[in-house]
Order: sequence, then C-alpha cells, then structure tokens
Amino acid sequence: RSVIRKADLNASVECVRVEQAKPHDADVISARALADLSTLLSFCERHLAANGTALLQKGASWENEVQQAEIEWKFSVEPLKSVTAPKAVLLKIRDIARV
Repeated sequence: RSVIRKADLNASVECVRVEQAKPHDADVISARALADLSTLLSFCERHLAANGTALLQKGASWENEVQQAEIEWKFSVEPLKSVTAPKAVLLKIRDIARV
C-alpha cells in the first residue's frame, strides 16, 4: 500500500486469496514465486482483461513449465532475460485461452 501511495498509482490491495477474489479485468498481472505456470494461467484467465498482459517471473525450469502449460493452455509467450538470476526469466504472456 505504501508503494501505491508513494508512486501515486491507481491500484488497490485486497487481503483475499486470488482464487476467491472477484474478477478484475486487469490490464497487467504479475506474480513471483506463487505457483506453477498452469495454475498462474488459471488465475490470469479469471483476472486478466482480454487484451491484457501477464508478467510472470520464473526460475531455471521455466521451459519445462511452458511445455507443461501448453497441454492445457494456448498462449503467446515472450521470455525476457532476468536481471536478477542468470537462468531465470520474466515471461510476458498474452492471448491466454484453455485448449
């Protein structure tokens, strides 16, 4: 909340599990160390706007997570090199849909 206030952002914090939160139609969703990619995509399906972007930090096994997620999901993904860990990436994901 202090970051929202200091950066003068149009944002809010909800103290509720993501699975129980009302859908948000968000332009951008980000997550770090929350769940495997398939689970994150289910959260994005619920909360991300149709033309929105998910920015998801993933570790060294990110390619395996993408392959596993492609069994259940269709999406476009752009891996961006992490500046914090040599084998990690930031996945820029759009066009999320169940297979």
